[in-house]
Amino acid sequence: MPTPDRRCPIGTDLACGEGVTVKQVIFDYSSDDVATATVDYWHVDEGDAVDEGDDLVELRTEEGQLFVVSAPAGGILRERFYEPGDEVEVGDIIATIDDGIDVIEPEDLDEDEDEEEDDEEDDEEKEDDDPGFEDLDDGDF
Repeated sequence: MPTPDRRCPIGTDLACGEGVTVKQVIFDYSSDDVATATVDYWHVDEGDAVDEGDDLVELRTEEGQLFVVSAPAGGILRERFYEPGDEVEVGDIIATIDDGIDVIEPEDLDEDEDEEEDDEEDDEEKEDDDPGFEDLDDGDF
């Protein structure tokens, strides 16, 4: 997934492939008192499922004021652009959430089918080579 331009308008949805929507998580705070904050703690890791309104990250100002940024939409947290200790400016994109729909390319489906066929052939060969499966005539006892 391409890294979104950090200068995108606030609240922009990005199209990422066919049928996948990416929501930008933005440090959106309107105050003349706060221009930057430091990432204090992430509540979720990349790849985790989130619901709209879930706490994602805590940001702390130099004055010690704590901000909790919530998920603007449900989905999968795909990418975090800042780690604890990093400074974030108001308006920065701090993470992305996609709608959780994985796009499967047709060529990926073909590879999976080929692997399954190979596995079945391997199993059949093992049965043929296994002496426990030899045909015994009744006269062999």
